[in-house]
Amino acid sequence: MIAPLADAVLLDHHQRILDKDFLELNHQLVSLQQNQITMSLGNLIRDNRATREVVHAEQEKSKGKSPFDMLGEVGLQKILRWSQVKESADLQAIWKDLATAKKSQQLAVLQWAVDKVKDNMGETELQFVIAPAH
Repeated sequence: MIAPLADAVLLDHHQRILDKDFLELNHQLVSLQQNQITMSLGNLIRDNRATREVVHAEQEKSKGKSPFDMLGEVGLQKILRWSQVKESADLQAIWKDLATAKKSQQLAVLQWAVDKVKDNMGETELQFVIAPAH
């Protein structure tokens, strides 16, 4: 028995079978997959960079916060009146520290200020625990 001659139709059929059954031999599919991976990785890098820039901008913004930014106009006026000063620049350091502290650290900053005042007064045995409002 003699094998049939290889014509274009038979060779195309043979190549389709190989491409279907052995995906790693299909060079077009491999390059397509590489392009998809490259595009997905590029998108991921771009999104990650954008997220990092937003976080960095928020951190920079929070570093320059003032007591007015934290308290608003009414709150700042009350603090100025309680502290008996005319301008926010004259406020005690605790208000500036609170304004620039991260939200998660504000209670700790306040507790440290209370502890410092207790130590300065020589009343270390007094217990003032700063707790979050419920």
